[in-house]
Amino acid sequence: MMNFDYRLPAALVGVIVAGMTQIQIATAQSDTAIEQNAREIAVSIGIKAKRFDGSTTLDPLGSGVIIAGKGNNYYVLTAAHNFEDGDGEYVVTTHDGNSYPIQERYPMRDSQLGNLDILVARFTTKSNQPSYRLAKWLNNNEGLLVNSYPLQEGATIYICGFPQSAAGLKVIRGQFRRHRPGGPSSEDPNGQSLGGYSLSYEAEIDYGMSGSPILDQNGYLVGIHGRQEYEDKKKLGIAIETVWAVAKSQLSNQILAAKESVNRPPLVTTISVNQNLRGQLGRTDGDNPLRLAHFRDDYRLSGVSPGQQIQVNLNSGVFDTYLQLVDASTGNLIKFDNDGGKGLNSQLTFQVKPGVDYLIRVTTYNTRATGNYTLKTSSN
Repeated sequence: MMNFDYRLPAALVGVIVAGMTQIQIATAQSDTAIEQNAREIAVSIGIKAKRFDGSTTLDPLGSGVIIAGKGNNYYVLTAAHNFEDGDGEYVVTTHDGNSYPIQERYPMRDSQLGNLDILVARFTTKSNQPSYRLAKWLNNNEGLLVNSYPLQEGATIYICGFPQSAAGLKVIRGQFRRHRPGGPSSEDPNGQSLGGYSLSYEAEIDYGMSGSPILDQNGYLVGIHGRQEYEDKKKLGIAIETVWAVAKSQLSNQILAAKESVNRPPLVTTISVNQNLRGQLGRTDGDNPLRLAHFRDDYRLSGVSPGQQIQVNLNSGVFDTYLQLVDASTGNLIKFDNDGGKGLNSQLTFQVKPGVDYLIRVTTYNTRATGNYTLKTSSN
């Protein structure tokens, strides 16, 4: 029998905190970047069923999004009504085609709203299988990223899931309409009210996308899609604010410091003037908070004086380079260059200002690109 527990495990919140990404500024992403990001964090949810001939098939039920991970354990946020078929063997299928049985489910309950139509499901991978990326929704101060960039009426959102009418992930553009605290409720097969719906939006969503992540134009997770309002045909979702408020209240003071995270923090290497370094961008490198769905290597510039003119060159024969100069203290972007060098290589120059700690960030123009590069600094 499946184990239900309205208390989320302390380890889960520790993992959530570990997966926080410090993002200081955000820029709207292209549809392509949003889709690439969604493809790696969205999952489909199904149930194993036996056919008359004794064979087993995987029937699709809905979608979800990976919000936390520690070691080989991953946690998926989805709609609770995806599990209304009882205690069958539910399965999560990730973007690489691997399927994993769901080990535990943690429904969520609010003291005022009652049972919410969301839950967290845990699945476990084998040690030799790749790490999965996590949705971006929390920062290092345990604050929601969406609070820094609140949705406005008419804002573009993306509902990303696996409809039963099509094979594979589908990313659907929609328009945000309103955020109403509380929201309507639905019922599960046992007649229990499932509430928490507060997001309203317009989108042409297909059947089977319940539990799909709702992303804003920065690629941040802002909610979970769940149902349609039949009177005016608007679609309804549960806000990520509701998820986090309930998760924290159910765990009381059990939020733990980060000990392990799937999204590894980027290594920062020191580079001085007139130095030439070789490096490699790979899939284990940290995400670039200023360019969604791009990897990065950070280099802290040392040994410079105010007023000094610095030139930085980033060259690669494998990928289209993109160079960023970042304020290490604030995370703010100071300057960037794409093709200022020869061909698809990057070059930027700047004058050192007093009191500024500079990060030179190696990244790429195309999403998820990897490969070898050389980074050179010089002083004019």
